[in-house]
Amino acid sequence: MNVFFGLLSLVSCTVIGYMLSTKFSKRKKFYINFATFNKKLENEISFSQKTLIDLVNSGVDAGEFEKCVKNYFENKKLDIQQNLLKNDEIDFIKTYLETIGSSDKITQIKYLESASKTIENNLSAAIEDERKYKALYIKLGFLFGLMVFVVLL
Repeated sequence: MNVFFGLLSLVSCTVIGYMLSTKFSKRKKFYINFATFNKKLENEISFSQKTLIDLVNSGVDAGEFEKCVKNYFENKKLDIQQNLLKNDEIDFIKTYLETIGSSDKITQIKYLESASKTIENNLSAAIEDERKYKALYIKLGFLFGLMVFVVLL
């Protein structure tokens, strides 16, 4: 019976470690979507000049950032998953969303170019964090489950 509960704890702790590690993948996907949106917006401002809502709705697979943009412009509310981003990143996104669409074409393009540098830095940090911490969380979950397994034997 102790072996059963030990194996159950081993598996459950490993699954919990995996579930906790998904925040790093979600953060990376968020910034990939953010960078894609920023490039798409730069092109739209330069050439076709669609509205922001049309730009967001034109995406086939609306990622977390595009859902955030759509919600912000429809409900004037920034809705980002809890613990996905740091406070300074949330402030940057609020400033970004308040700034886009509020000035002339040339100023918008310059702002988007400068914002793309910040987005790329955040994206590279998210990729690095995922590389470092995702495997660590899974291994720690496994090791914690293994400790419980040994204690139960």
